[in-house]
Amino acid sequence: MKLLNPSTNPHGTTFWRALLKCPTLARHYTAGNRGAPSDAQARGILLHLVLAHHYAKRNRLPNFRQDGEALTAGEVMTPEDAAHALAEDQPVFRPWLGPVVEAYGAYCTYWGESDFDQVLALEHTLHAIGEYPVPYCQRADLLVKRQDKVWIIDHKGSGYSGGSSLFEQVSIDAQFVGYHWLGRQRFGKKFGGVILNQVSFEKGFRFKRAEIPVLPQVLADFEYAIRTAGDEWNRLQGKPMPKRFHSEVCWDRYGKCDHFDSCRGR
Repeated sequence: MKLLNPSTNPHGTTFWRALLKCPTLARHYTAGNRGAPSDAQARGILLHLVLAHHYAKRNRLPNFRQDGEALTAGEVMTPEDAAHALAEDQPVFRPWLGPVVEAYGAYCTYWGESDFDQVLALEHTLHAIGEYPVPYCQRADLLVKRQDKVWIIDHKGSGYSGGSSLFEQVSIDAQFVGYHWLGRQRFGKKFGGVILNQVSFEKGFRFKRAEIPVLPQVLADFEYAIRTAGDEWNRLQGKPMPKRFHSEVCWDRYGKCDHFDSCRGR
């Protein structure tokens, strides 16, 4: 049985969020200097794996694919077996094995038959059309068909319910703006939009889905941002990358950056 691989692309979301955040961080990323996932990140990775297997199992379309590879539901592990396999292989995930599997059971009960059923693809990489200083792509957790439109679904595991503020915050986040930008490029008038699929671990489990709207001007600004960031990235190859020197960049909600001490000269 197959264990799906929700890995990242070298010029995907993780690279671009790092580059837009701090060029020094992006250089560390491309050099493979990445620390172990934080506690919250480990929970998110395990949750993404479980949901990838969930939707692989429940797909009902004959052209279902995982990042270009044709799959059938019978080829992949159950979500629970996938979680145990990853936790057994990598100890960093073991503390979250029980909570994530329990959250998954609650997720299935909560959404039931209203869950996404017309799954077109999962863990699918979308590449930008056109020439850019640095190739741009993002991997979508799910592509689904709803009302004859293609929708991008992004799973988010969190330790808090976040309320409406979380959904407003991500409306200008590079990941979600990028989804809209790529979705319009790749699917044109068939593109429906982007939906955040939140699984909250606060006080038990809470579930919420909402469409994340993005205004046209933000899309134009986003393309300008990746072009200028890509130009700077290319121009500084072989030279030191600039540091951001900002406490909220160097020490974010996941804790201090893996390269915090080296940037301080220690």
